[in-house]
Amino acid sequence: MPGSLSGRLDSSPIPSEKPSSPRPRTPPSAQLKNTRVPLADFIGAQFSPFDWESDIIFPFQDETARDETFQKELNEMLLDAALQTHVWASARPFHETDMTTRNLEQHILAVQAQENEQGMLQSRPLPSLFFFVFGFVFEKTRQRLNDFVTRMRSALAALTGML
Repeated sequence: MPGSLSGRLDSSPIPSEKPSSPRPRTPPSAQLKNTRVPLADFIGAQFSPFDWESDIIFPFQDETARDETFQKELNEMLLDAALQTHVWASARPFHETDMTTRNLEQHILAVQAQENEQGMLQSRPLPSLFFFVFGFVFEKTRQRLNDFVTRMRSALAALTGML
């Protein structure tokens, strides 16, 4: 017999074969939903009210409060960064000037010591050279500081522009 096993007595189809009439398999809950409700009952049914406060207003207020908190924290962080940058930029030229002065003095003393050993020491020091080098270092430091402040301003503008 086609569709049956040799040891079976009934003529039910083999589980791997499809039944001849396709029957959609729907879960029992979906079958209950597919049952027709009379139109009068459907029209007369009471719908649950739309809770616009909990669905729209409260989430919006929560998001707004969170945004305000974030803005306050961001402003505090930006102010702190600006103040720290100002403190660093104010102290940096003095530190660099002091370090450069010490290095130049040590270099001048080393040159004078070598000239003294060789008997080539001039009777008067050359202060104009010292002031020329000092002025050059100061101008270079001022330019680097100006470049740094410009970069910090553009970075702060980019950060505030992203918000």
